[in-house]
Amino acid sequence: MIAAVWSLIGSLLVMNGLSNTHPSSATLESTYYLMHYCWVAWLFMLIPVGCLVYGILSKRKKNVAVGIVFAGLLLIVGCFYFVGLKQYATDPAYLEGLEAELGLSLPEERSIITEDWTKGTQTSSDDIYYKYDSVARFYDAGEVSAFLSTLDAGKWHSETEPFAGVIPLLAGLQTRDCAYFLLYCRETKNFAETEAMPRYNYIYMAWDTEESVLHIMEFIQK
Repeated sequence: MIAAVWSLIGSLLVMNGLSNTHPSSATLESTYYLMHYCWVAWLFMLIPVGCLVYGILSKRKKNVAVGIVFAGLLLIVGCFYFVGLKQYATDPAYLEGLEAELGLSLPEERSIITEDWTKGTQTSSDDIYYKYDSVARFYDAGEVSAFLSTLDAGKWHSETEPFAGVIPLLAGLQTRDCAYFLLYCRETKNFAETEAMPRYNYIYMAWDTEESVLHIMEFIQK
């Protein structure tokens, strides 16, 4: 019976350990990799199921109850592998499309995780709604150095103050330690807009030099 209780704790520890094998400086990355390993919980279901079978055979109600509860919990945790990952994508074509649209040339050796906020219903106190939230990670130090040495001053800024009134407050807090920032309006095709316009779509990027990570957020001002 004690083993059944520890099966849940053990599965969570293994999931956390596996997710930590991936570089993840952003909450989005950590959440994605944790959900990616939720299936591990199903491997531990044998323990509470064994407790359940033993309880039935020996007519011990406590074992039956514990077996049912923890088998059910592990089943639910494992299902997050299918349910939770539905809103994430790792398609590099999304980043390639942004490069073409914004006239950027980002380092080639990379990976990206994108969370889709267009599914479901959002609530907002400031009339700003997320569309996509992404973290792109770059691995080649030489490519990163070359990219940083050719940043276009007309697009990238060393602070968010010029467009602080446009970007979402949460985005500003999440990227406050970044070094370079970019804001682009799809409707006006201008960079660094200083005033938010209703029903306009914006792309906000923030470069973290310490982690060689690019935070990307698409949002709309309703």
